[in-house]
Amino acid sequence: MKRRLSSKAVVISAAALCFSLAACAHTEPRVVVQTVKVPVSVPCKVALPAKPAYAADTVSLDGTIFDLVQALLIDREQRKGREAELEAAAKSCS
Repeated sequence: MKRRLSSKAVVISAAALCFSLAACAHTEPRVVVQTVKVPVSVPCKVALPAKPAYAADTVSLDGTIFDLVQALLIDREQRKGREAELEAAAKSCS
């Protein structure tokens, strides 16, 4: 003799099966923090050095050659110093 399950028992069994399967399928969302390094361009804001007053501009051409050469040597040292400052400013921007 075969015993038949009542419809109420079938519904309860089916609901229990659905809930148990749903519970197995449910997982907590995983939060993963990642650090991404992306280069960002930054505008260069460097004050350029002021142009020096060169001594050769103030020496008259009527003066001696010694005075003119001395003024040119002073100007050369000023130019070297200004070039060093400009190079430092350019390197800070790159």
